[in-house]
Amino acid sequence: MTVIALAGRRIDAEGADVSRFPAHRVDAVRAELRALFKRLGAAAIVASGASGTDLLGLEIAHREGLPYYIVLPFARRRFREVAVADRPGDWPQIFDEVIEHARRATRLKVLPASEDRHQDFVRTNEWILKQAQEVARQFPSPPGQPPVVAVVVWDGRSRGPRDTTAAFLDLAGHYGLPVYEVLTTANG
Repeated sequence: MTVIALAGRRIDAEGADVSRFPAHRVDAVRAELRALFKRLGAAAIVASGASGTDLLGLEIAHREGLPYYIVLPFARRRFREVAVADRPGDWPQIFDEVIEHARRATRLKVLPASEDRHQDFVRTNEWILKQAQEVARQFPSPPGQPPVVAVVVWDGRSRGPRDTTAAFLDLAGHYGLPVYEVLTTANG
């Protein structure tokens, strides 16, 4: 059994200049994630709750009956406004459902906000990876199977030094975790 530490791209904003996760790829990415979780023997998922990658993974876990843990970088209401409801789709409804379930199961961690939102998201990456390692202690892992893997859902290209998805990928490597990538664009 493996715990999945999940991070990645948000759904593109309407009229985005650069496409990193187009809405028409949601079903394909969802199917790839579901298959990957099954292949890895996912025991639990740890993620944040933004529109796109996070909510796709959490929705799969919710539907499959897998335990999931959510780490938010700041207050739930503010996060919903700036990282969920600002993108097209039914993300707010999914967010409300999975957040409430995680809250009731005491699997929701809300970090204190700082003055630097970028650093709040970087800190959330660290918490996701640490939480995944902590959760993994609850699940026996067969010999040769890693207790935690990082799954990164993205277009395969860093946006530069403030790219929190690329930072998650780097941090997972620093932790020595196996990393699986799922591409959000057909040509990656």
